[in-house]
Amino acid sequence: MADEKDLMQTPEDEAPKAESPARKEKEQSQNTKPGKLKSFGNFFVRMGRRIKKFCSDFVNEKNRVTWMSGKDVRKSTILVCVMVVAAGIVIGVVDTVFYEIISGIAGLIG
Repeated sequence: MADEKDLMQTPEDEAPKAESPARKEKEQSQNTKPGKLKSFGNFFVRMGRRIKKFCSDFVNEKNRVTWMSGKDVRKSTILVCVMVVAAGIVIGVVDTVFYEIISGIAGLIG
C-alpha cells in the first residue's frame, strides 16, 4: 500500500536528489555498490518485519474464514466414512464378478 507521503508526491519531489560528494567518496572507497552494506546489515531486520507481517496476515485471514460447526463437521465425517466403505464394497463385488467371469473363460479355454 502506498503511504500518505507517496500519495501527496508532487513533480518537484520526483526529481532525483543529488548525493553529497563525501558520501560518494566513502562508497567508492569501500569498493561496493551504493547501499550494498546497508541493505545487508538490515537483512535480518527486513526478514523479521516480513515474518511478522506474514503472521499477522495469517491470523487476520484465519479470523475471516467461516468455520463449520462441530455438528456439521461430525455429520460430514460420518458421511465420508460411509461413502468410502460403500465404494469399497462396490469395487470388491465388481472385482469378484470379473474374476469369476475371467476364470470361467480361462477354464473353457484351458
